[in-house]
Amino acid sequence: GSLATMAQAGRPRSDAALMAQLSAKLAKRNSGRHHQTAVGTGGSSRGGSARSSAVEVVPSNSDPQFGVLVKTLNYLQTVDFSRTVGLFLQQAPTPAVKKLCERLKTRDIEQHEEPCPYTMAGTLVAALHALDEPLMTRKMFSSFTTSLSIQSQVQHFVVRLLLSKLPSRNGWLVENLCLLAYRMSRPLSEGGAGMEPSTLAIVLGPAVFQSQKSTGSTSGHSADTVAKTIKIMEALIADYDYFFSKKHHPGAMGQQQLQQQQALAPERRKLAVEDKEGAQARRKERERQKKERDAAKQREREARERQLEEDRLQQLERDRQLESKRKA
Repeated sequence: GSLATMAQAGRPRSDAALMAQLSAKLAKRNSGRHHQTAVGTGGSSRGGSARSSAVEVVPSNSDPQFGVLVKTLNYLQTVDFSRTVGLFLQQAPTPAVKKLCERLKTRDIEQHEEPCPYTMAGTLVAALHALDEPLMTRKMFSSFTTSLSIQSQVQHFVVRLLLSKLPSRNGWLVENLCLLAYRMSRPLSEGGAGMEPSTLAIVLGPAVFQSQKSTGSTSGHSADTVAKTIKIMEALIADYDYFFSKKHHPGAMGQQQLQQQQALAPERRKLAVEDKEGAQARRKERERQKKERDAAKQREREARERQLEEDRLQQLERDRQLESKRKA
């Protein structure tokens, strides 16, 4: 049965007893997942509740939408949040988002490229909505929303258990998306963007729990449903350290891969600065050349005016002389 329903039905047992029971289940599920990953795609788990075959922890790029999500997440983890105010809040142009989404389905981001972070964030959200099955899955949605009715600290245990039941690639993406949002919620002094988890949850919650293809229309969600997804997502962001074990921080992305991505960030910014400086230098050179052309045209115009004035004066002098001769 549903873990959330089980916990709810378990009341009025003590929170300590319920948490002990749920902790045991969480440990069992995590053990089954680790064993399953270790034995490979053809292995089977000894745990009765575990899946019969392993799913790659890092989503495969053979799935276009998941590939787009992986690439956008990996890139956004390297962004300087202090320079990207309102990431996920400022809406990127739809044509740019569609173009980038299609492009990332077939190729990676080159080291010398510096995509717009806002377009990247918009592409991530668009890819979430484009999934046939939302990250939290339709099957799990009711369990997550039911967990909101558990008014105790057991609620967090239930949500953590539900997260452990997600398919591995879904869990990887949810964890790293929450990591990104958590880092953005940190103060500016800690390298974050100082954004409120509730603000980020308004954008990410509906996209993570309900995709457009699974519901038929993003406008078809009830206000109550949207409110529930936002509340759960806010908790996942605010209490990231609790819901996602620090042992595997920052998720299956791998510390080495993240360090490599972060190492590229300064170089990308340097190239961007050089490109900007080069563009400024070219603009200044064009402005200088234009000023020189304008000055040359002005000198030519003044020379013509002086010549015309001299010709006019000479003609007046000739007319005066002719008049004097006639009078003589």
